[in-house]
Amino acid sequence: MNPQINGNIIKLGIEISKNARKLGSNLEGNDMNLFQSIGQSIGKFVDEKLDKCGEEVGKFLGKKEREVGDSRQIKPLDSSPPRPKVPVPVALCLVVPASVVGHLRNNNPINVSDIEKLIDNSLYFLCTTPQEANANQPRIETTNEDITNVSEQREIYVRIDIADGEDMIGKKVPYSLKRNLPSNGQGVVRQLACLKYLSVSGLENFNRV
Repeated sequence: MNPQINGNIIKLGIEISKNARKLGSNLEGNDMNLFQSIGQSIGKFVDEKLDKCGEEVGKFLGKKEREVGDSRQIKPLDSSPPRPKVPVPVALCLVVPASVVGHLRNNNPINVSDIEKLIDNSLYFLCTTPQEANANQPRIETTNEDITNVSEQREIYVRIDIADGEDMIGKKVPYSLKRNLPSNGQGVVRQLACLKYLSVSGLENFNRV
């Protein structure tokens, strides 16, 4: 029930009780017994309403106190350590002129500056997952020629595996490829071989510069 209505009922009961006491002083006998019975009923009604009102007020105050208490609680800081970034290996596949290959050898490490030099001079390039590079590699036609004895303009296929180069995957222009190279890492030359003369087999998905 609305607290305002409860209050009005209680006030009315109190006024009735006051007036009843004034009236009771002028009654006798059976009239007095009837009056007392009615007065007791009214008193009981008022007491019940007072108890009910007090109970509702108590509940209301208790609820507000809990809400204030909850709002003051300090949420515990997340003390769990951040999850370490999982390295994503990539395969950088390039076709470059023999003149820029220099001292590179199969299965040797290669630093970032040398990788950038190869990207700048690439004719074709593709950065993908090692699995996709493995699947595509048999389709690329290479020869067993010694790259140190071929013409400087001869096209050389170079595959470099990089341990953590996720942001390089799928890049379409050399600048974006270079910008996403891991600055403090290095790669490993996994394949270095002359392309078969004029062959573009296996290069269909490469980006041509």
